[in-house]
Amino acid sequence: MYSPKEIVLVSCPYTDDFSISKLRPLLVLSKDEHNTKEKRLFGLVITSSANMANPKSENTFEIKQSFLKMNKLQKQSFVLADMPYATFENQVKYKIDVISQEFFDKIVDKFIENIGE
Repeated sequence: MYSPKEIVLVSCPYTDDFSISKLRPLLVLSKDEHNTKEKRLFGLVITSSANMANPKSENTFEIKQSFLKMNKLQKQSFVLADMPYATFENQVKYKIDVISQEFFDKIVDKFIENIGE
């Protein structure tokens, strides 16, 4: 089972060609109860690609080592608050790390702002 704030590795399609996929980190947003009951989870895409991450965008959140519990992300990475992704729980390869509650709250607030009324 996976929980909010966890960074997991999943297979995601490329943004410009959905017929091809790659392993990509995902920040889990969905609650434990949902993940357990539905056997799927949703979250936000994480990228290390300069092409995908626009540091000037208010939807791009750089993951600093101080935000991580286990410091297991090996590249400079960014959470994209405007790029949600859903997958089945059995498609998760493994858990990479966990982010701080404060950082998680900032990202979730921006995500909600993007989908709100």
